[in-house]
Amino acid sequence: MKKENPLKWLGFRLIISVQLDNYGEIRFITGQKLKETNYSWWVERVRANLSTCDIIRIDHFRGFEAYWAVPYGDDTAINGQWEPGPGIDLFNAIKSQLGELPIIAEDLGLMTQGVIDLREATGFPGMKNFRICI
Repeated sequence: MKKENPLKWLGFRLIISVQLDNYGEIRFITGQKLKETNYSWWVERVRANLSTCDIIRIDHFRGFEAYWAVPYGDDTAINGQWEPGPGIDLFNAIKSQLGELPIIAEDLGLMTQGVIDLREATGFPGMKNFRICI
């Protein structure tokens, strides 16, 4: 039975897996398709959330700048590496279709200058998780 990669719809540049196409060739699963559709999957997810919520909190916002990618099927994260996330392009695409976004970016995880710069570029306020900070 083939293992399905549960992460393939996240929209990041690289999802750590390979799959066989109809001709038996190996190819990488990437988030490039989502970028080519102007991140429509993300736009619709944000639109759906805004239909029921006044404010959206993005947990682990740092993953939009870079994320720790672990090969699918590995038992530990030791073989992982940092991969670039979709960055400001994603949020610009969402804003262009939905307007200003009532989003709070959670400051959880390794907060590099790149993550801080991305949060500032989006204009989203940050938020600390008090339980994690103590």
